[in-house]
Amino acid sequence: MFDEATRVLRPGGQLWCVFNSHLPYRKELNVRLGRTQIALQDPNFTVTVTTAR
Repeated sequence: MFDEATRVLRPGGQLWCVFNSHLPYRKELNVRLGRTQIALQDPNFTVTVTTAR
């Protein structure tokens, strides 16, 4: 999914993700797509928004 998002998102486009909090996806999103911020988080789930560069 992250590779496809890199291909289709225009600069400034956003990708919102929901994933298990223990997974290192935020780091991957930062590296592959751009600035990733946590929108919401609890011990089980994390919601992030990534703005494509």
